[in-house]
Amino acid sequence: MGYLSVAHVGAGYVSLTFAFPVLVTYLFALPLGLDRARPLKFLAVGLGLSGGLILAFGKAAPGGAGAAWVALASAIPVALAAGNLYRTRFWPEGAEALPLAALTALFGGLAALPAAALAEGAPAFSPGVTALGLAGAAVFASQYALLFRLQRLAGPVYMSQIGSVAAVVGALFAVAHLGESLPSGFWPAALLIALGAAAFQASQRAETRGRGARNRLSFSYRR
Repeated sequence: MGYLSVAHVGAGYVSLTFAFPVLVTYLFALPLGLDRARPLKFLAVGLGLSGGLILAFGKAAPGGAGAAWVALASAIPVALAAGNLYRTRFWPEGAEALPLAALTALFGGLAALPAAALAEGAPAFSPGVTALGLAGAAVFASQYALLFRLQRLAGPVYMSQIGSVAAVVGALFAVAHLGESLPSGFWPAALLIALGAAAFQASQRAETRGRGARNRLSFSYRR
């Protein structure tokens, strides 16, 4: 999704979509019983997704990227959230993070290759493209290894929060080094997304404190 849409919507918009996996993961986690309904988290989801809609409509406005490309890029958080939950629910018993990361990246590439050949023909790799592909492969391999390790330690919802960091860093890099302009409505959208992230973090901290208090009470009772 990212590779197909980035030439049409820009690296900055693709980066901003990574602010939303934590919200989408939370919504998907509720019916699966992997998280609990919290009013503050629902508020966070509403604020964050409102900011995302402002960005999407601004990007798809006349003179911007086509609506289909914006929709494809905007679906990235859904795919990431589904992957986060799938790994949590179906993590093989006793499996380590690094082999799973390697197999995921390998089979993901093999699955994408027929579609790429069908849509764009046989690849013609110049030395520059080959070097860029190898560098990208190294970055992706490192990313997958770290993501799987973090997922095993922290769970799907917490892991999704790193997307907010990716969104900010990626958008700023695109503006500073790729000459891109910020999407229409960026600042009100950024404010809503920031408020949503703050509300989500506040809810997470409250849950952590609540669990800590219950554990201390249980320990005192057992003593």
